[in-house]
Amino acid sequence: MTETIVDPANDLCTLEEWLHDLETTDAEQGEGLLHNEGAFCCLGRACEISDSATRSRFGYTINGGDWDSYTINGHVWDTRIPQQSWMNQDQQSACVSANDILGWSLKQIALWWRETGGAWKDDDSARTVPDFVQPS
Repeated sequence: MTETIVDPANDLCTLEEWLHDLETTDAEQGEGLLHNEGAFCCLGRACEISDSATRSRFGYTINGGDWDSYTINGHVWDTRIPQQSWMNQDQQSACVSANDILGWSLKQIALWWRETGGAWKDDDSARTVPDFVQPS
């Protein structure tokens, strides 16, 4: 399978901006959707912190309702985000699993990413939180 090359100019934010946000946000964490009644999954935070120029370039809007979705380039995103130059589809799936299935906190997801570069290790899913993902 060939990996899609994504132009960094099309990213919602930088990797460092996203990780810093996950480590420092006071936002409530949610699961199953990017944004639901004020709570965000880890991927939803990338949408939330994108700047106004990025939002304008993508035609980005937040669609209200019982739960919020994001329209980016005419496509509605509710559980995933467009592929980023710094995050491939496998890494995005790993983030969804860590957030929604394993119940890791946003800070734990950031620590996991910093430790592994977003690489999913076979033993990560066997434990609630890997040894190296222990926030101080």
